[in-house]
Amino acid sequence: MLNLVPGSLKDARNDDLRKLLIHLEEVPMRFSKFTVVLSTTATCLFASSIASAQDEPAAGGEPPPAAEPAAPPAGEAAAPAEAATPAAAAGAAAGEAPGVHEHDGFFFRIGLGIGYYIGKGKPEEVAGITPPDFDAKGIAIPGDLSFGGTVAPGLVIGGGSFGNFIPAPKFKADGGTEQDGGAMSITGIGPFVNYYLNPKEGLHLDAALLLVLASIAEKENTTAGVTTKTPKAGGIGFGAALGAGYDFWIGEQWSLGVLARVTYFTSKVTYDTTGDPKATFSGFIPGILFAATYH
Repeated sequence: MLNLVPGSLKDARNDDLRKLLIHLEEVPMRFSKFTVVLSTTATCLFASSIASAQDEPAAGGEPPPAAEPAAPPAGEAAAPAEAATPAAAAGAAAGEAPGVHEHDGFFFRIGLGIGYYIGKGKPEEVAGITPPDFDAKGIAIPGDLSFGGTVAPGLVIGGGSFGNFIPAPKFKADGGTEQDGGAMSITGIGPFVNYYLNPKEGLHLDAALLLVLASIAEKENTTAGVTTKTPKAGGIGFGAALGAGYDFWIGEQWSLGVLARVTYFTSKVTYDTTGDPKATFSGFIPGILFAATYH
């Protein structure tokens, strides 16, 4: 082929071609640098958006729930729970601690009440003369002071003092007139048994065997202008008591209750006068007592 291009034009074209080749070689390098910068910037923006999304809840959404408190380390006591409401406490009554509102363990009772003495007196012969028998009666004040322990569910065995004070007894001899007698004290001391039919409730029965200490105070009486004196007297005997009652809880161990009890006694007393005349007193003393019990 004929070379029709002049030499100067050919050289110019060669210079332009070299510049174009150099420019084309620099384009990929510049493009590569731009791509790296763009990629780095995009990565940073993406990471920043993710961190912001984790720190802030989505619009209109609920905040994440609070984490539950960690359990206390082994060996450390947990914080005390809030006090139960009265309704919850009432609902948990069946799960009370052992011994609460239950008749068990140590037993103590103290009581006082009102009763009535119905009995007889039988004097013994003195110097060949036997005075007539007489009836005895009067308002009585029964008392109770007893201690014991529970030996089986609901069963209490113990001992105590079961007294009756008759401040103004009346005596009436057969065929005679009624006279005032000296104040009488009938104190019974001995063992007792008390049984609660249900240890969680208050119904109970009790019984006692008694050594009786009886005393009668001196008393003067004036009849038709004549004053007579009955000397004081005292003696021992025996007796027994039977009762039934119900206790109402007022605390974990304390209760208040009502006790119906009947006491029987017989005692030979000796009057403090010449010849030491004697008489045997006996009778029944029914009564109602109001008692406080720790059990």
